[in-house]
Amino acid sequence: MADLDANFDAGQEVSPLAPSPEELEAQERRSSWTLLGLSAAMVVVATAFVLGWNAWKTWQTRERDPGTAAAKIEKLRAAESHDMNSYDGPWVDPAHEKVRIPIDRAMQLLAEEATSDPARPAPKP
Repeated sequence: MADLDANFDAGQEVSPLAPSPEELEAQERRSSWTLLGLSAAMVVVATAFVLGWNAWKTWQTRERDPGTAAAKIEKLRAAESHDMNSYDGPWVDPAHEKVRIPIDRAMQLLAEEATSDPARPAPKP
């Protein structure tokens, strides 16, 4: 840059196609900002890639872990079995006085009801 300024100051003839020192400075500034912007974009893309890769690997590990899936199924079956075989739980419909009872007891009550009056139709579910 100093060489160009020296050429202009010395009064040497410069080609009309040559850029002025101000134009060269503007080009340098644009190049610097472009390089800075590209570097920032590369950092953002690399960070997104690393975070995405880690999230995908974590998801894959969780999905393929047979212990996790088996434990979830076992826990769900235990909860369902408890619900079907216990008197625990709230009223299902307090307005109509319906409650949840163990399934074995419900089948026993229905069987007793069906054998007590054979002419009576089966209750609606």
